[in-house]
Amino acid sequence: MGTYKVTVKRDGAVVEARDNVAITVGANTDVSFAANAAGSGMQTLDSVTVSAASLTTIDVSSVDTRTVVTAEQLQQLPLGRTAEAIALLAPGVVVNSGGFDNGPLGGSLPSFGGSAASENAYYLNGFNTTTISNNLGGLTLPYGAIDQQEIFTGGYGAQYGRANGGVINQIGKRGTNEWKFGAAVIWEPNGLKANQRDIYWRPDSQGSTINNAAYRYARAANGLYQPASEAEANQTTYSAYVGGPIIQDKLFFFLAAEQVNSDGIRVGTNRDTDNGRTGGLTDYDYKQKRWYAKVDWNITDNHLIEVTGASDVAETNGSIYRYDYLARERGAYFTDESTWKTGPTLFTGKYTGYLGDNLTVTALYGKMRTPDELTPFNYDAAGGPVINSAALQNPAYTGGTPRIGNQLVSSVSSPDREYKKDNQRLNLEWRLGHHTLNFGIDNQKSEGIDVGSILSGPGYAWTYGQTNDPYGLATGGLVSQSANEAGGVGAPSPGLVDPVNGSSGYYVVRNINTSLYSYEAKQRAYYIEDKWQVTDNLLLSLGLRKDEFTNYTPFGDPYIEIDNAWAPRLGFSWDVNGDSSLKVFGNLGRYYLGLPLSAVSLFTPATTTDTYFTYSGINADGAPILAQQLGSAVSANSRFGRIADVRTAVVKDIEGENQDELILGFTKQLDSGWVLGVRGTHRRLNAGIDDQNYDVSNTALIDAAAAQGVTIDFSKVAGASLINPGQTNTWGVIGTDGQFHEVSVSREAAGFPKFKR
Repeated sequence: MGTYKVTVKRDGAVVEARDNVAITVGANTDVSFAANAAGSGMQTLDSVTVSAASLTTIDVSSVDTRTVVTAEQLQQLPLGRTAEAIALLAPGVVVNSGGFDNGPLGGSLPSFGGSAASENAYYLNGFNTTTISNNLGGLTLPYGAIDQQEIFTGGYGAQYGRANGGVINQIGKRGTNEWKFGAAVIWEPNGLKANQRDIYWRPDSQGSTINNAAYRYARAANGLYQPASEAEANQTTYSAYVGGPIIQDKLFFFLAAEQVNSDGIRVGTNRDTDNGRTGGLTDYDYKQKRWYAKVDWNITDNHLIEVTGASDVAETNGSIYRYDYLARERGAYFTDESTWKTGPTLFTGKYTGYLGDNLTVTALYGKMRTPDELTPFNYDAAGGPVINSAALQNPAYTGGTPRIGNQLVSSVSSPDREYKKDNQRLNLEWRLGHHTLNFGIDNQKSEGIDVGSILSGPGYAWTYGQTNDPYGLATGGLVSQSANEAGGVGAPSPGLVDPVNGSSGYYVVRNINTSLYSYEAKQRAYYIEDKWQVTDNLLLSLGLRKDEFTNYTPFGDPYIEIDNAWAPRLGFSWDVNGDSSLKVFGNLGRYYLGLPLSAVSLFTPATTTDTYFTYSGINADGAPILAQQLGSAVSANSRFGRIADVRTAVVKDIEGENQDELILGFTKQLDSGWVLGVRGTHRRLNAGIDDQNYDVSNTALIDAAAAQGVTIDFSKVAGASLINPGQTNTWGVIGTDGQFHEVSVSREAAGFPKFKR
């Protein structure tokens, strides 16, 4: 890859040459010369050199939809220095609507053709670097180390998978026989940026007499929700690179490094910060350190070895201050943020062997590690529980001044928290007449080590609340609609249980959250693809990929196994005029998406419960003087710390998330040098995966079980089950008879509409 000069010689003399011939990843480049340039009847001429770039022809050897951006183009284009900003150059790619970024200092994640930000895949020199925990983003290169970036917006071949959206494939630079080096400093001061606009509550909230939290926050700040115009951001980027030969023609290296220093002011929303326990303004200081190293060894002309290392680690911290939303003024120092250090580091090795003129084998193995360290500032384990929503404490017991206690750290995580990924890829390319056959495997193992957290202090927190409906007249007598461990729903309203202390609507909740486990997932794939040059003008691409997905509980038991994910890929490219000036193309394929590691949280013996109480007073440290308990503990996700039968965690014969995609289009070279392209894309999401709770709100399941004479024992099943929404699902349940039963629930009975996007 890169830019080359191509020459035609006769008897050692240059007859004709082409400069600035660009070779891009995954594409062919046509270099045409005069018909008699090398013929036996040609005239003897002095050399002819074409210095200007020739008119670029259309690549008729590809059937997918991709955009390739080269290092030369990146030097010329005014872009943000992220892979995501580059991806926005491709048609059909926009910024995601959920506000997701690629790490603390990464770019806003892209959406390809309406897909979710978590449905994309990232590759770096052939290794899948997609974020292990949640599929949001991936490891990318320092800007100066990018040789080329492929952006697949659809129709990609069988070698790519585990994505319903798009693929960002980065190719890093490599050393050559010529020494190259450089450095740059980019300064982006806040004073040269426009201010953001402030955000306000809805107009009627300021004058409302309704006594709920949202309106109280609005009235306290004259309707201001977030003073975004007060935010500041300064950023300085330092980068450098060097590359060259270690041994001429044999051994080369390339090294690049980049550091981004970002500091400024961040002001939170008054709803998030006006609870008496946290500050509102943060002086933050972020650092992002990236590096990339590559060594290429040409053992012989036919045997090559590449070793790649890359890292993208961010560290964030800041000082938190009180903030007066009415006066828009910084207050007293409150505390420091926890220091967060996270980001992946990757090492890969790749072998390429040219075994004759028609056979090429490539083998890649790599490991990626992502430490995720969160270090609390001045954490005191003996400092008592966290006091949440202190602004909702009963003022009769506080005199109107919230009591927040001494604990400023809400939760703690393991210092050994880490994610790991191993990826093995093997590809065999065999050129047989008019066929180019590719066979390959693509195996991946992902792990989460000590993932999760526990609440600080004694392992629980207190959260204060208040309702304007203390007797639950509008809520069926319930202050909470979450499930209890027996399968019932909700906690009774405070006024019903304790008229003395609950009639005012004030209550407190004891929160318990313990979820700290290790687990893994394995993904395997096998593929075959034939690029068949049927005629000089017609190319067919016939591919088939088989994906297998297995996710495991912390105890090593598989809770989901999908091994029948067959994904055909069919495409064509028609060189209409035979001169690469007009291409008509199309593609039809199926694409599967595996579950991220984070899905396992539904099936660990985690505890996330809320127990409601009335109270008759508040101690100086913010802890309540409890009066009466409002029913048993409840959990929004039915996580009561029990180890459930994994057969109840996933419906029978669950279908992996997949979509079908059809693309038709054409590309035409215009006389002016412009290229006109038109394409249409239709995507149909066939199946998705979601979770649904086991509790009495799941009436369709309870009724279907009852029709079979089965009463579900909610203490024996999982907190929730993975299902295919919008389809008939066969649940696995444990009955009160102690036996396992299969219960089928139709889409109509479950109240699901037909699944579509």
